[in-house]
Amino acid sequence: MNKKHLRLHLAIIICTVTVLLLCWQFDVLDFYRPDWLFALLVLPIFTWIALKGIAGLPSKTNAISTTVRHLLFIIIVVALADIQFVQKNNNITVFYLIDYSASIPEATRDKAIEYVNASFAKSDKKENDMAGIILFGDDASVDILPVRDLFIEELHSFINPNYTNLQNAVDLAAAAFPSKTRKKIILITDGNQNNGDILEATRAAAAENIELDVLAVSYVIQQEVLVEKVGLPEKLHLKEAFDMSVHINSIQSTPATLLIFRNDVEIIKQEIRLKSGENTFILPVRIKTPGFYKYTARIVAPNDTIVENNESSNFVYIQGESRVLFVTEDGDDHDVEHLVAICGAEELETKVIGPDEFPVTLGELQAYDLLVLANVDASNFSSNQMLMVKSYVNQLRGGLIMLGGENSFGAGGYELTPIEEVLPVRMDIRQKKIIPKGALVIVLHTCEFAKGNYWGKQITKAAIDTVNRQDDVGVLFYGYQGGDQWLFDLTSAANKGRLKIKVDKCNPGDMPSFGPSFQMAVKSFAKSDAMVKHMIIISDGDPARPAPADVKNLAANNITVSTIGINPHSARDVDVLKYIAAKTKGRFYNVKDPKTLPQIFVKEAKVVKRSLIFNQPFQPKLTINSELTKGIRQSEIPLLLAYVATTPKDRALVSIKSDNENEDPILVQWRSGLGKSVAFTSDASSNWAKHWIGWAKYKKIWSQIIRWTARKRDNSNVTITKKIIGDEVVMTIDAIDEKGNYINFNSIIGRRVDTKYKGHNLEVKQTAPGRYEARFKIKDMGVNLVNVAYTNPLTNKEGFIQSGVSIPYSSEYKKLTTNLPLLKKVASIGSSKKVILNSDPALANIFSSPFPPAITPEPIWEYLLAVAVLIFMMDVIVRRVILSREDLKEAFAELPMFQKRRRESAEQDDTMSALLRRKEEVFKESDQDFKKSLTDKAEAGDYEKVDAVSSDAETNKPASYDDSSTRVESHSKDSDSSATTSSSPASSGDDESYTSRLLAAKRRARKDEEESKE
Repeated sequence: MNKKHLRLHLAIIICTVTVLLLCWQFDVLDFYRPDWLFALLVLPIFTWIALKGIAGLPSKTNAISTTVRHLLFIIIVVALADIQFVQKNNNITVFYLIDYSASIPEATRDKAIEYVNASFAKSDKKENDMAGIILFGDDASVDILPVRDLFIEELHSFINPNYTNLQNAVDLAAAAFPSKTRKKIILITDGNQNNGDILEATRAAAAENIELDVLAVSYVIQQEVLVEKVGLPEKLHLKEAFDMSVHINSIQSTPATLLIFRNDVEIIKQEIRLKSGENTFILPVRIKTPGFYKYTARIVAPNDTIVENNESSNFVYIQGESRVLFVTEDGDDHDVEHLVAICGAEELETKVIGPDEFPVTLGELQAYDLLVLANVDASNFSSNQMLMVKSYVNQLRGGLIMLGGENSFGAGGYELTPIEEVLPVRMDIRQKKIIPKGALVIVLHTCEFAKGNYWGKQITKAAIDTVNRQDDVGVLFYGYQGGDQWLFDLTSAANKGRLKIKVDKCNPGDMPSFGPSFQMAVKSFAKSDAMVKHMIIISDGDPARPAPADVKNLAANNITVSTIGINPHSARDVDVLKYIAAKTKGRFYNVKDPKTLPQIFVKEAKVVKRSLIFNQPFQPKLTINSELTKGIRQSEIPLLLAYVATTPKDRALVSIKSDNENEDPILVQWRSGLGKSVAFTSDASSNWAKHWIGWAKYKKIWSQIIRWTARKRDNSNVTITKKIIGDEVVMTIDAIDEKGNYINFNSIIGRRVDTKYKGHNLEVKQTAPGRYEARFKIKDMGVNLVNVAYTNPLTNKEGFIQSGVSIPYSSEYKKLTTNLPLLKKVASIGSSKKVILNSDPALANIFSSPFPPAITPEPIWEYLLAVAVLIFMMDVIVRRVILSREDLKEAFAELPMFQKRRRESAEQDDTMSALLRRKEEVFKESDQDFKKSLTDKAEAGDYEKVDAVSSDAETNKPASYDDSSTRVESHSKDSDSSATTSSSPASSGDDESYTSRLLAAKRRARKDEEESKE
């Protein structure tokens, strides 16, 4: 490479690197990983190698190749440095953050919306500036995405108003901003945050060049009274008097009425006088029985504005002896009287109730250590009460025993319920060898009352859902075209969905008589192997009275019939339905409201579930000696008369089972969550267990079952204190033994049950000698129950303590003024103005910002890699392919622009060729005439004329004429002439003269042709 080429090479490389660095310096380009740029320092080494190399290439080729390779290296390096093109944008996007928490009055919220609309309309907005809306309380939601024309007509977001989390709102806005504009937040709030940290969010936003202006929401509440808290001692003893403190805050002096409730029952009503500010009232209280108690204080004052903050609650737990709650179908103790006596002998407190007295809150149920369900149908409990029982066992360590009976387990409808989840057995018995089943036939006559056929379809589908999968079900109705007919004959309920689709297509007509339907049902039941056969008839009662033989036939085949009368026309119609039910041992319902029909049909459909009852004496088989059967021998166990078929769960322990092929479980136990549950599928009364009642070890086995299942109590000195900070509860546990010593390194397990009966683990940590702490957040208003189990590491003694946390109202209702100090601090961090915005929307200047244009880097390294591939191919071509000037001309000739010129040239050549061909034809004709003339002269012997003619002809030929076509003929004629006049010297000379003239003419013609081509 010579000096000239070297200087040119260096100029190109230096200029390239300089341009890159200048673009980087002036923010035209940026590098995400600029450390790679140090690799460019090796470029001089590459240049030196190219200069000293012995590749044997010409200087120019070597310079081109070296430059191409250096450019390729530069491109690869800047691509590895993640080069990015920097885009700048002066447009701005504004997010209005509107506080919709409960602390802000509704009228004030409306004013905030008016401010947003007015400030947007009066702003100095540019064409591409945008604005959006975010609503926030505890959570935040983008209600309107950034748009160029903003006007709020209606807000659609649903947020939790019970807390104010300003940090959530700012964080959401920072994440929702478009990336290629400047960013600004207008925070409209009272500043009463009780969750999150707005100062942290403001600093983070400022670090991202997000401006945050604050508009303070102000309001005045002049008359307000609120109950702040109810104070109770942390540890109480039975019958010990204690003081309860009620803390009330009042803005103004006013008379008021103070009400005190214990477990929602009013115990104190007192007229008081409130002063402005804090008020504390001390009330003496005494508890005579152990249990879990909720104390609620409620204040009633004139001119009070917010009712939500007029009530507060607290809990106290007095530990006594274990308590057992028995629940029976009718509320008497007939089914459990023997177990109640056993509990009394064991010094356990008992209470027997009916389903209508069952606790409606988990706190009430928490007071009992054992719950016994004795032959109670599942329909007696609401879904909420079932969830309570599940949480009572799994989360609060409660015990549960279910006794068998006609209304228990699967026969009582407990399949797929929360109670089934905590029991050690399943109601599904599909895997049994002997599968008992029932059969249900529904007769529909529903066309004669309002929306009758609609209700007929609904109740039929409800009944199908109620029966077990192994049961049979059929539907009879009267069709106008087919008379009495089956919608579907008795068929398995395994595919309930398919059967309900058929029900939807049914259109019952006016049934003239019950007789045909009864006969069809009896015939179908006769083919069924169901253990329980039941019919349900819904009608107005006006079809013809069935023949006595038809009714007797139903009874003789053990088919029970329940009748449902709706909209009967006369007393006679009612009598017909009552007669059918009475004769077949069914039930009659006189329905006034169709809305009660589904409940009735579900109840009646459960009759077929009695097929799950094995109603014959059997000898129970002892399978294992557990805590429940300790000291019991097989030979001692008396007969049981019946049981309800169930299936034990995988982890359950079966102590006693049946002696039939199925070996169904009779006594089953297991641990469910923190608690325990037992299933005894027979009963404990004289109904099915009359042989057990007189058994010598009846008391022993049931004492062991009750003691194992019931929650254990411990009279320890462990106490729990609670403190609520915002939405967080700080729970402190103090553990002291009987001698007053701290219990350290205790094994503590805590569980919390929220307002929706969902359990949560508590993380308990030791923070000081004998002191432990757990923290958790509460989002919903209501009662949270806490159960703490512990083990003393020195004695290995186990115990537990219960407590509760009540959040009667949101802390939003405690803040009654705007938090200006906090808002000023936020403005000083996030706003360029460093002050709170003026409430006049015309002065807001929403779309003005001192922040620099938004810079958006656009990665371009992918494009550079594509350029690098092309440059690499260019380098290969320069080094490996040698091209001459002619090769380049030919290459250029192949380009489209040269192709056009070639086409035009070809067209000209075609025209010239045609003219030349025509010219040649003309000369050929002249030449033939000339040759013929010569031949005629020669034959006549007139050689002088021949020479004269040929000379003239030769002289007159055009210069471009090519005589090669006639050359052969001339030679042949000359040969003939030579043969004739071989002895004549004159002939030879003439011949040479003629030949030379022909050759000269040919040369001239070729020359002219070449010149014309050029």
